[in-house]
Amino acid sequence: MSETIAVNFESPIPLFPLSNCVLLPHTALPLHVFEERYREMVDTVIDSHGLIAMAVFQDEVEGEEYLNASPTLRPIVCVGYISQYETLPDGRYLVVLHGLCRAEILSEADQKGNPYRSAFLNPTELDFPEEDSLEAQRLELETLLRDSAFDEEESVVTLRQFAEPHVPTIALVDLAVSTLEFDVEQRYAMLAEADLVQRVEWLIMELMEMRFRISGSLGDSPMDSPDFDESQIEELPDIEIDMDVDQDPDDERFGDLPLN
Repeated sequence: MSETIAVNFESPIPLFPLSNCVLLPHTALPLHVFEERYREMVDTVIDSHGLIAMAVFQDEVEGEEYLNASPTLRPIVCVGYISQYETLPDGRYLVVLHGLCRAEILSEADQKGNPYRSAFLNPTELDFPEEDSLEAQRLELETLLRDSAFDEEESVVTLRQFAEPHVPTIALVDLAVSTLEFDVEQRYAMLAEADLVQRVEWLIMELMEMRFRISGSLGDSPMDSPDFDESQIEELPDIEIDMDVDQDPDDERFGDLPLN
């Protein structure tokens, strides 16, 4: 039996803004929550929907502005759910936030006495390309990830385990952007990019540049080879991606969190 975690965009969702951290869908982010206002936020959401939107400050924020003001946020956020948490003796939390979907901030909600910010959001990615329409890009992406030039690159080696037929391209690309050594600006740009094809093509170009820096060779695309045969492209499974996440009650990640 499974339970569906749905995002209700009719209600405001709590915001957790940071300067140097970007959550992407299909990825997990461990967080140490120690500020009183965000501890209160976690208290609230674990007893209700379990949702937090990870946001990014528009500019570097510190000191009084961070503590007592409401610094401007970048418009795109990632809605995530708390899949695991631990309450420490002094009230701090260790949580794992699992990215669900991209969304844009429409307006911030009245805090109504809450010390943390919330906002009304709108999903930015509702239509996804069919997996078979991405066969050529998927082959090129997997070929790059398995290139021997990356054999000593720990982040690429880690990512190779996800380059399996059962992992849809939309998830593989988000996992790659999160796993590879990209900076905050690059990760935010890929969070803000709602077009999956554009994200795939950007990632392919970045991997080609990485390979060039390592080996001094851009290499060849498998599609450019005179021996390329379309039959080399494996048939990928049809996987429907939406904003709902099936919850397996036997998965230990969900064991601590009541989701109403």
